[in-house]
Amino acid sequence: GGLVVDYLSDDWYYNTNLMQLRGEISWVFPCSHELGFWFTGGTNSDSSPSVLDRLRTTTTERWEPTDLYAFFYRHRFDDWLALFTDDATYWVPLEERQADPIETSSIVYDNRELLGLRVKQYREARAHARLPLARTTHQISNVMLDEDQSASPDVNAASTLVLVEYRQERQRLYGALVTHRIRRTPAGLRIAAKRIDLVNSEAELDGIAFLL
Repeated sequence: GGLVVDYLSDDWYYNTNLMQLRGEISWVFPCSHELGFWFTGGTNSDSSPSVLDRLRTTTTERWEPTDLYAFFYRHRFDDWLALFTDDATYWVPLEERQADPIETSSIVYDNRELLGLRVKQYREARAHARLPLARTTHQISNVMLDEDQSASPDVNAASTLVLVEYRQERQRLYGALVTHRIRRTPAGLRIAAKRIDLVNSEAELDGIAFLL
């Protein structure tokens, strides 16, 4: 856990000074389950004059930090695994524009059963090769749906991924083009296939210890 102070001072457009507290506390249980609470809370508000138009009409604007509170549970691997269909594939190609995952080597090519084994390893406290578990953040953008879906009940969605990993006192950055094939099922939308094309797939990769 921890507590930090955020301070904002603006004298370019406005004469404003704001401050908030931001903190987090959590408990890590066996098999790397983490339960905790995080918050942000403003300690003050401020106001400043503002010009509305060319006639120099002025008004007073009030600025306040936003208070946020949330409990969290991390490493929800079972929920993530449940998003995949029983016949799903999970593919990380080795080569750019690789067309065949069977006849050509891949970084990862898993079916649903192998994905389940990966999740089991992440939850296993004795899986020393994965300890300490990686801390990651994912930024997904440029999401686009395939417009021509008339001949298939599935929907293809493309996106870009930027992932930051911190593990063993080292931070690494990954970029990828991601393709999801989404299927409508009685239980809702599920992932029938996921392909992650790393921009540096042919480079030396130092053991990816997380799920992309």
